[in-house]
Amino acid sequence: MKKTILWAGVGIMALANWFGFGPGQAYQTHAAESPTILISAVQINGGSGGSNHDYIELFNPGDQAVSLARVRLVKRSETGSSDSSIKSWSAASTVSIPAHSYFLWANSDFTNIARIPDETTSSTLANNNGIALRYGDLDSGSLIDSLSWGDAQNSFLDSGLENPTENQAIVRTNLYNSPATFALASHTPNNSSIKLLPGDNPVDSSCASTGGTQASDTTTENTNNNDSSQADTQSSASDFSGIKISEIYPYPNDGEEEFLELVNTSSASINLEGLVVKVGTRKQTLANQSLSGGHMVGFRGDSLVVPLSNSGQTVELLAPNGGLVDSVTYPKLKQGQSYSLFDESFKVTQEVTYTGANVYIADQDATTSQDDTAQDSTSSDTTSDSSSDQSDSQGGTTGDVSDGSGSGTTNTNGQTASQSTKNPILQFFDDLFGGSQDEQSTSAEEGAESQTQNDSNRAQGVAGAITFGLAIIGLGTYAMYKFGIAQHWPF
Repeated sequence: MKKTILWAGVGIMALANWFGFGPGQAYQTHAAESPTILISAVQINGGSGGSNHDYIELFNPGDQAVSLARVRLVKRSETGSSDSSIKSWSAASTVSIPAHSYFLWANSDFTNIARIPDETTSSTLANNNGIALRYGDLDSGSLIDSLSWGDAQNSFLDSGLENPTENQAIVRTNLYNSPATFALASHTPNNSSIKLLPGDNPVDSSCASTGGTQASDTTTENTNNNDSSQADTQSSASDFSGIKISEIYPYPNDGEEEFLELVNTSSASINLEGLVVKVGTRKQTLANQSLSGGHMVGFRGDSLVVPLSNSGQTVELLAPNGGLVDSVTYPKLKQGQSYSLFDESFKVTQEVTYTGANVYIADQDATTSQDDTAQDSTSSDTTSDSSSDQSDSQGGTTGDVSDGSGSGTTNTNGQTASQSTKNPILQFFDDLFGGSQDEQSTSAEEGAESQTQNDSNRAQGVAGAITFGLAIIGLGTYAMYKFGIAQHWPF
């Protein structure tokens, strides 16, 4: 009888653990406390033909990535007392905002937004609305941050600002200080690829008019900084004389990233701020970055937001006034091939030299068949073609700089992605249940966080499988004793 009770107890405890009422709760990967996330900008009016060109920009001021599990982005009407959902993340969500980084939601109709949104839904915003971030349920979840505008009286934080006009945004001007201050500004929204460290000015904002809680002093300082920066910006093609495209790598080997490399062929240092990279119909504007004479700069990963087609394409460098600085049309390449500059002409080479001196190694298979070249990555082509009408970035990207003498070893992001060692037990359950890792991280730090998250999730799954097995054994044994099936067992 005692053994019967013992086995029944094991089964009950295991089932309790399986449903989250026991020690297994230690495997939970999401904190019970609401995270610290700020609403940093919001646009409600994109002008003529852009009535749905709405976006909400969030910011994580912390030193660690913040999970969006159980977080809701909601809105309320002018006098509304209940939430309407814009976007929500489940308790099992692995979506997070990197440390000191932004996160961008946009209406799904906003297809020509300057930076690719991290999330899109069909929700819209309007005059006299308010928005908020909640942790938990609609209406009753803890309030993380909120913001309202115009004549809104919906219990969300009043920005003190009138309704934004066409292409204006309400921008928080102090992301690392309290209390919150806001201004109406012309603003380029930032996604999770953009970081802002303490002491830096918010990027891509030009204050058009001010207002809001304690906004005047901070706004004046930022406006002056923007004016000074604008005065130093190059404007015509002659200002960028000497800047050339030096290498294009559109179809990378597995574990590598596509990249674009520029070189300063002059002897003088040139500021790249305002230089536009145009690939097809998509554009990316470079941020404030000086390139010394004879040095190279590379753009890949987060710093290259215009995709390079595997099928061949024209890449142009344009001055802010539209003047042509350089133009290169590269052919369809095989995987792992680079289109590189040698003296005054380009050649297809088997040697990839990110921000290093170009090296020519001819393709040994000079008569490549159609079958050989048909293996180009369709996913990259699809990405490029399906969104070719987007203008990807209006400013804010810098690259990895090298003097061209080596292989670019000064860069922090290695061309070959590092592979983390996985626990063999977790690997076994991955293979058994068809699990896969989320390897979409855009930096080594985010990749490590993603790997830790996935390992933790799989560990929880393994523990759950074991406890469920114990539950079946315990309850099964109890049933056999109960109904006399095991009465002749020797134990």
